[in-house]
Parts: sequence; C-alpha cells; structure tokens
Amino acid sequence: MRGRTVKEKSRKLNLAAKENDMLVLDDTEECDLAVVNHAVIGKVLAPNVLHLQTIMSAMRPAWGNPRGLEARMVGDNLFIAEFESELDKNRVLEGSPWYIGRQAVGRQVVILQDFNSDLRPNDVRFDEMAIWVNILNLPFGLRNEKWGFELAESR
Repeated sequence: MRGRTVKEKSRKLNLAAKENDMLVLDDTEECDLAVVNHAVIGKVLAPNVLHLQTIMSAMRPAWGNPRGLEARMVGDNLFIAEFESELDKNRVLEGSPWYIGRQAVGRQVVILQDFNSDLRPNDVRFDEMAIWVNILNLPFGLRNEKWGFELAESR
C-alpha cells in the first residue's frame, strides 16, 4: 500500500452511479450566494468552550437588545452576529471590547471585527484588541492627543 497515490487507490473503488456524480459550485451568480449585510464575527477569549446561548444572553443586553439580532456558532467560542441595521452593527463594533461574566470572577473578553464572507475560518485572525487605559493624576499639560499616543506607545 505504501507509495500508492490517491488516484491509484480510487480506481479500486466501486461507486454507484449516484455516488459518482460530481458537485460543481458556480459562484458567478451573485444572487444565489448567501449574503450577510450587517454582521460581525466575534471570539470569546475563554479557557473553556461557551455555548451560543451563554454568549448571547450576555451580549444582547450589553448591545442594547438590537432588533433582528441573529447569531450562530462557527467554531469554538467563535460566532457570527447579524444585525438588522448597519447602525447597530457599527455601534457594537465601536463599543468593543465587550465582556462576558462578572467583574470579580470569570470575566471573559469578546473581540469583534467586521464580518467578511470571502474569508475562510482559518483566515480569521483576532490578534488586535482595543483597550482603555486610565492614567491616574496625569498632569494637565500631558492631556492631549499628542501625549496620549506618546504614552500609549511607551512600555
């Protein structure tokens, strides 16, 4: 068996006529493709896998219970949320990062990005996250955009 190619092995298969049919997908017809207009893809950074119901029971009220919100899991702690309006989607994206869980115990970060239906699941990268930093008692002279970026880039 060693050294045989898939082509050689497949010659020995005895397929019924129905099994031998090929499936060809033609994506030139845009109207037949599934199109998602107002969606985000999100990842919950948690050590254990969470159910969609757990994620959405935290996110719906945090996002203001947007009308027409639909969600589905597409991987471990990876989900797609579809909004009825672009306004709701943009508000949710701009409010990121979001959290699941209580402040003191088990708080998990939810990272979001605009959904792109052309990407494959393995191409989706969650390698950036916006965070807020509060620098206490910062002198008034340093409270401007120039110094904000300077301080943010320092270690």
